[in-house]
Amino acid sequence: MTTSNTPIYASQARPWLKFYDQKYIDQTMPACTAFELVCRQNKNRLGETALEYYGRKFTYADFIVNVKKTAAALRAAGLKKGDIATVVSVMTPEIIFLCRRHDRRDSEPGGSPLQCGGHP
Repeated sequence: MTTSNTPIYASQARPWLKFYDQKYIDQTMPACTAFELVCRQNKNRLGETALEYYGRKFTYADFIVNVKKTAAALRAAGLKKGDIATVVSVMTPEIIFLCRRHDRRDSEPGGSPLQCGGHP
């Protein structure tokens, strides 16, 4: 058996793919952020429920507004491109707004200062 000192990262080995049908693996990803896709796919459903948390419902309009407010609050707090923010939290709607904020292309030109769940 040969070994290597070169680390194998899960992001490169992608062991989770064995649980998916090939048609999903080969699927073309949209040329936009997840936030842009949510906005685009639900522009005619703004009054419908996007997220429910312990009986508290957020419509798609609420979701979009809250993500934008979160982006503005981070900018107002001085967070800018290249900064690193560490967040320790339980999964609440506010954390979802924060993580979706990093998807917004218009929130920081050229990139995002926040990574959620280790996902750049």
